[in-house]
Amino acid sequence: MKAKALLVALMTLSATAQSSSANDAEHNHDAPGGKVILLARDLEIRLAVNALPKELRDGAAVLVLESNGYVKVRSGTNPFTCIVSRRGGNFYPACFDEEGTRTILPAFADDAVFRMRGSSEQEIEQKLAAGFAQGRYRPPS
Repeated sequence: MKAKALLVALMTLSATAQSSSANDAEHNHDAPGGKVILLARDLEIRLAVNALPKELRDGAAVLVLESNGYVKVRSGTNPFTCIVSRRGGNFYPACFDEEGTRTILPAFADDAVFRMRGSSEQEIEQKLAAGFAQGRYRPPS
């Protein structure tokens, strides 16, 4: 029952964020990159680990989005790190293995910060592309 309630909450928040973002984009192609939803810490932790099978959830590291960016709220005992991503203006749980944590996770984290600062979709994509070009982010090997 708890898992079902979490899923409904996630779907509702995601649909609200997507609808708001889509409406903004219809009226202005250079509109801010979407609203960033901050959640209560314990809810965000529970949502974040839902991207993993049950047997891996308790051992995963977890990052939670706060007003200045993602912060580590739980260290892991397995190689996975989980967040509730806001990448692309969407809202969904995402977990990364060791390689993804080193390479792709920083881009996901910065995407949320750029959105909180009001960057447009175009600005966000340009900043992320520049980060890859400069080696700040790397594709997984």
